[in-house]
Amino acid sequence: KNKSRCYLTKEEFFNLWEEHKKIRGYTCHLTGVEIICKRSPHKKKLIGFSNGASVDRLNPNIGYTKENTIFISNDANKIKNAVTKELCIEILRVYKEKGL
Repeated sequence: KNKSRCYLTKEEFFNLWEEHKKIRGYTCHLTGVEIICKRSPHKKKLIGFSNGASVDRLNPNIGYTKENTIFISNDANKIKNAVTKELCIEILRVYKEKGL
């Protein structure tokens, strides 16, 4: 599968968002901070708040699928873009090795 392709229909996407809100409310899936969905009164774009809602792929090597799409804050999205599953595993391994 193409890693940047969206494999969701519009209906599936909005169903995922509704499911997210039902389980987590308006909070980031990764950090738990409040996320906001607010449009500028003069623009059709979302306002660029650090805790603005952002759609991302949990695994950046897979496209937007039901299993791989998450709703997080803009800040979390910026940070996560540089992190792979393998890097997370190594970070946790080093924490354990160091006794932290």
